[in-house]
Amino acid sequence: MKVIRILFSIILVNLAISGYPQDGLNNPITKAMMKVYQQLLDEDPQDYETYYKRANEYYNHNQYAKALSDINNALKYMPEQNKDLRFESLCLRASIYEVTEDYENALNDLNKAYILDSGSYTLLYRKANAEFLLKRYNDAKMDYQRMLRINNRSTEALIGLSRIA
Repeated sequence: MKVIRILFSIILVNLAISGYPQDGLNNPITKAMMKVYQQLLDEDPQDYETYYKRANEYYNHNQYAKALSDINNALKYMPEQNKDLRFESLCLRASIYEVTEDYENALNDLNKAYILDSGSYTLLYRKANAEFLLKRYNDAKMDYQRMLRINNRSTEALIGLSRIA
């Protein structure tokens, strides 16, 4: 398994150095990375870190169904005490839901992530926007007001409150 991880590191370094033109998942470097991810998962089907990384790769290439499947597996196998990666995973899954316009599930994940980091301004903004899109105006208003308490010059919060009004 260490050999595969070393190979993966070499691929990433080559990608950074080569400046290879991006053409989605058909890029030879991306194909090689995805192959390494699959090999790692074949060795350990509960490797939540690899699921998380591959989910990000799929998300970045607009493969939302595959990204969702991988991030669900990452969250399934991830230890509860790994709060930082759990937070990032919930935010990624919420992003997938937002892009696919599944705002109810996006809001559920944003609420779970907010429990892990209630000081995240960006998360609060995303949460308020999801509430607004779901026509939960009172909840959105409270979150936009929370944003103003964090940053009293928040243009995003003022625009959100204006949309509600």
